[in-house]
Amino acid sequence: MKGGRFRLKAIAVALFACLAAILPGQAGPAGAVGTLSPRAGGRWILTGSPAIGLKLQTATLLPNGTVLVAGGQNYAPDDAELYYPSAGQFGITGGMVYGGFQQTATLLRTGRVLVAGGYSGTNTAELYDPSTGAWGATAWMHARRYAHTATLLPDGRVLVTGGYNYFDTPIPTAELYLPNKGRWKYTGDMAQARGGHQAVLLPNGKVLVAGGLGQHGGLPDAELYDPATGKWSPTGSMTQGRDEFTMTVLPNGTVLAAGGLGSVYPTNTAEIYDPATGTWTPTGSMSVAREWQQATLLPDGLVLVTGGTDGSFDLTSAELYDPSTGVWSPTGSMTYGRMQFTSTLLANGEVLVAGGTNGSGAYQTAELYIPPS
Repeated sequence: MKGGRFRLKAIAVALFACLAAILPGQAGPAGAVGTLSPRAGGRWILTGSPAIGLKLQTATLLPNGTVLVAGGQNYAPDDAELYYPSAGQFGITGGMVYGGFQQTATLLRTGRVLVAGGYSGTNTAELYDPSTGAWGATAWMHARRYAHTATLLPDGRVLVTGGYNYFDTPIPTAELYLPNKGRWKYTGDMAQARGGHQAVLLPNGKVLVAGGLGQHGGLPDAELYDPATGKWSPTGSMTQGRDEFTMTVLPNGTVLAAGGLGSVYPTNTAEIYDPATGTWTPTGSMSVAREWQQATLLPDGLVLVTGGTDGSFDLTSAELYDPSTGVWSPTGSMTYGRMQFTSTLLANGEVLVAGGTNGSGAYQTAELYIPPS
């Protein structure tokens, strides 16, 4: 049933549009949302354009300050480009070996970038070397997967979890990439098969995985991976199921989960995970419901959430979450409404947003967010 997952989500989004028209205000509680005008200095400017339209690509900040943008759902899925912040321009770099979209990209300790998997459930993997601008093949994963996660562990290994296989079915398997050996090995399976979930490395060295779609719908479940034992253990569940949402580790070590597709439609709710207690607590809600948005932790500790779709329209709006108050405040809006894009914090504190779609094609545009002063 190729593409079945995307058709089901399209139906869900269409249903939400109908419900929103009949039941105004059902996108979630208003919560704590700032009512002030956009914060001073929070603005967007257009920057150089990629060579081709991009959506569902990856973006990785390299040690030299450039950004590697690779793959994407477009006519050239093996395309790779570099964004140069000092010049505000993109430039072509070496072409990928396999390419694809909805894969993962992980910056290794060696400075190389590991790209793995992709739609429609491939198990390929390849490495980008910034010193040469060239891609090279590495060992393939054991399982085919897309919409999975990849997390760099403290010891340099990469943990890949879940995703959807060739038949658009969520899987529970996890595996480790060993950079010093250039190979993969299975590790413990998650308790839940899931795709479209999120994973973050906690300060204690464990990996928190939460949400996504399971075999019977959206998952509120969360679990912890211990790299020392290779085993998973249950932890507290979120207050609701979330798919294609964002999770951000905050400066105090807690984790912010925001938005995503709920049981039927996108949600504006947010909640905080406390590793010390293993529990989730609701926090202020965003001003609008969002799915396929991006979240970026800024140097001042605020979290910038941008774009996404509310189920009817692709959003230009952006807002800031203040962990010290649990309150969201509006900030400048992007020039283009977009979802399925990338957001990358640059070395100078600005945020690069690239590509994405408004539902009718891939954007060949990029913008920079200038944080509040």
